[in-house]
Amino acid sequence: GLIEKYIVNGAELISGAAFCPVVYDDNEDSWAMQIYQQKRLAVREKPFELATKKQATIISGFKKSTALPVRITENGALYTAVESILVADTSYAIIEYKVYKTSQKVCIKIELHFDYKNKLIKVEIPSNKLNQAQTQILGGREFVPSDGSERVGHKWTTLSDDKNALAVFNDCIYGFSAEN
Repeated sequence: GLIEKYIVNGAELISGAAFCPVVYDDNEDSWAMQIYQQKRLAVREKPFELATKKQATIISGFKKSTALPVRITENGALYTAVESILVADTSYAIIEYKVYKTSQKVCIKIELHFDYKNKLIKVEIPSNKLNQAQTQILGGREFVPSDGSERVGHKWTTLSDDKNALAVFNDCIYGFSAEN
């Protein structure tokens, strides 16, 4: 239900279970104004896991058939769409991947049913080679340290090395952290 590898022109840009929603401890201070809170937000608590067939069927609302937790929903000339359902306790995420056949673009849409109090969700994108993080900020861009602390980022963030880059464009809440 996750992207395990993303290779472009022979370079492996993603390596590991990418786009997995992960639960983190949080509190009512949505601005994380204290330094200890910024570091605390980088502590991983619980990843979502692939739903069972029974869970996928209930979440999908199927009445007369069984839903698979990972399924191809569209396979056309431009892209293949894959849907996966992941769960953590009573929360769930429906992730749609559109893998384009004529470009390097992959679109990910996450529909989240969030059933936690004082928790937050982050989506992980592991890469074992890209070690510089840069993000759009108000009026420009900024290189940020990969020390695991929470950072403000607006519409895009990149991870890069001397030769390659992976860009993530975001149309929702902004904030990220990068580590190693």
